[in-house]
Amino acid sequence: MRLRDLKAELQRVRPFDVKRQKYDLEQYPTGAEIAAHLVFTAATVHGDIEDCVVADLGCGTAMLGIGAALMGASTVLGMDADMDALEIAQQNVCQLDVAHICDFAICDVGFLPTRPGLPIVDTVIMNPPFGTRSKGADVAFLEAAIALRPHAIYSLHKSSTRDYLLRRARDDWGVQAEVIAELRFDIPKMYKFHKSKSRDIEVDFIRLELPEELRDSPCQPSAGEERAESPEFLSTNSPSAHSPAPLPPPPPSPPAAGAAAGTEAAGAGGGAA
Repeated sequence: MRLRDLKAELQRVRPFDVKRQKYDLEQYPTGAEIAAHLVFTAATVHGDIEDCVVADLGCGTAMLGIGAALMGASTVLGMDADMDALEIAQQNVCQLDVAHICDFAICDVGFLPTRPGLPIVDTVIMNPPFGTRSKGADVAFLEAAIALRPHAIYSLHKSSTRDYLLRRARDDWGVQAEVIAELRFDIPKMYKFHKSKSRDIEVDFIRLELPEELRDSPCQPSAGEERAESPEFLSTNSPSAHSPAPLPPPPPSPPAAGAAAGTEAAGAGGGAA
């Protein structure tokens, strides 16, 4: 898929519901253009998307995850703490015909490093909180991503934190980190306390690569190896305190105009999203 086609598809992704948006979670929509460039670069320059299991941490309404699915990911695992956002994410993956590739779980990403039975993933993509509302949230997301032991991590961070994050990556986490691009992230007026219509923030597009000894597996499975499409902790029917709850199926669609009385509406999508 060409970059412009990917961007056009991602413009169909429905953002957060402004009436249910959570400021404490620093919920701001990732624009289609930035999302397209992030996923396209990961796919075409580094080969970290196609035929890979991709985790989208703090997935929101699944802008990045859908991008990965459209670029050939074998499985996309979206995790977020907000049920309202995940319900929209389910609707989005059905709308863009990638529901068969995407699974979602209600999960506080910051606690992932303490959870048993983490899924095997090849690549992590994310637009984490910048840490302006909850100090250290950006670092917590990076630590969660590293705990999944992927081959590579792609993440967006405020440029003002660049030196600190690159130093943490090198000295504390033992991973290679580089700034792939410098971007301008447009944040529209979304909350009552916002005074201007929009605000541009300087953002770094960072790629982290884990050394071989920290990885669970390479992007391509070894000969004879089979990888589960849906990790147990995402699909369990009786989640415990140590496993994030799976997302319930989407609500049925309203009946089409003129449909006969008593006819049930078709579901929003087949299979788990």
